[in-house]
Amino acid sequence: MTPNRFVKIFLAATLRPLVFVPPAGLLFLVLLTVLLVPAGTTWAERLVFLGDSLTSGGPWAGYFPGHQVVNAGRPGDTVDGMIERLEPALSPRPDLLFLMGGINDLGQGTPIAVVFSRYADLVRRAGKMAPGTRVVIQSTLPVNHDEYGVRIDNRPVLGLNRRLARLAIRYQAQYVDLWPALTTADDQLAAQLTHDGIHLNLEGYGRWRERIQPLIPPPGEGIPMEYRGP
Repeated sequence: MTPNRFVKIFLAATLRPLVFVPPAGLLFLVLLTVLLVPAGTTWAERLVFLGDSLTSGGPWAGYFPGHQVVNAGRPGDTVDGMIERLEPALSPRPDLLFLMGGINDLGQGTPIAVVFSRYADLVRRAGKMAPGTRVVIQSTLPVNHDEYGVRIDNRPVLGLNRRLARLAIRYQAQYVDLWPALTTADDQLAAQLTHDGIHLNLEGYGRWRERIQPLIPPPGEGIPMEYRGP
């Protein structure tokens, strides 16, 4: 358990049952908390990235030093697979859970409505399993047809993303639209950001990181409760 996690749990458990806390009591709690945290402690937030091969290929730990970063991406995974792996991904509970999935489902011909229903189940389960975790739904990325000939229709991807944006509002999650940073005017994955028309190269991951960076404060500053970014 990280020191900041201990402090949060300790204070919540101690203060929750109290209606009025005398000033002396508050001072005692603060002093006790300071004594329990080792000197020189570096505060770290726990970040989990759950998804398919697009997530798996990201150098997330290198992008966010000082944080506890878990790359729970699995090549070839579907939204159903993400649901199956959700519980271990949330143990111990992260501060931020980044979700990215759906392209393999659509590539297999699964209807948008079915993919969306599974995604909604994923987000709902995450909220129940880890009520203190901030869930971040990242838009599903399209593929590149023109230069790589990938045979996946991007129109269903667009349709799924519209629904995911509304899903985020419904479950008080955060929706981050990655398309402005990674796609072309005709809604394809930019050719210079991929090596095969589906997966990203380092430049592509760098742009992805820039889109989610405002959500992740420097270690020790805490996770923002609300984010009004891209």
